[in-house]
Amino acid sequence: MKRFLGTCMLIGMAAALLAGCGKKKVDYTKAKIEDIYKPYEIKSGIVKYKYGGDLEGIQELYFDDYGWKQVIYYEKTPAHGTRTTMKGLDIIMPDYIISINMNKMEGSKRPNVMFLTLRQIWDMTPANERKTLGPKIEKFSKQMNLGLAYRDYLVNMTEESGVRKTVAGKKCEVYKLMNGDMRLFVWKNMVLGTEFLSPSGQTITMEAVEVKDNAPIPPEKYNVPAGATIKEYTMDSLYVRNERIFITQLLSHYLGLAEF
Repeated sequence: MKRFLGTCMLIGMAAALLAGCGKKKVDYTKAKIEDIYKPYEIKSGIVKYKYGGDLEGIQELYFDDYGWKQVIYYEKTPAHGTRTTMKGLDIIMPDYIISINMNKMEGSKRPNVMFLTLRQIWDMTPANERKTLGPKIEKFSKQMNLGLAYRDYLVNMTEESGVRKTVAGKKCEVYKLMNGDMRLFVWKNMVLGTEFLSPSGQTITMEAVEVKDNAPIPPEKYNVPAGATIKEYTMDSLYVRNERIFITQLLSHYLGLAEF
């Protein structure tokens, strides 16, 4: 059951995972990292999802600044077995991430190591080398959205056969895992739907039921709920140091960088 719920969380987070870039041409020599690494192709929005199959519940995504600021709230309940509802809240900002277990009203605040490391790499890169690095970061960010673990096994069915799926009124590209046990429906680099069949035969679906693109986000959405206890981690914390090592290795591999 723990593995099942963990898989569900990964799928849910796919809607808030960092990815993509706009199609507008960018002068890499003058651009900031915010111009290169844009999680979504629209500036702001609100997306409401519904879970189905062997998982019941909802998820809400609020984002601004093309996804550099995000809030994800979810409620998930297994359809079978112990029907314990898991409630959570993630507040993702350029400098930090807050994750809260809403059942216990406990959480953590830690540096946003991915964004901070990407910014450091970009700022350290000479202007003449940014023309090569910029497109790599854009490609990497889309792979992040679809899932790095699946990048060599996903087939873009839209490119192959023109098939699309309409989700919440948006025409999405369709990606399929080669062995056929997962499909993703993507619009503007945003995952609006997933279909997943686990090795144990459990089916999990997540699909957007409402999409408000370019909607303003109330500032209070980024506030920590009253009564929540937050433990803060710094760059010197062991957990964050280990995360930094992992992300450094990840970026070095996918961006073709020497150690930095």
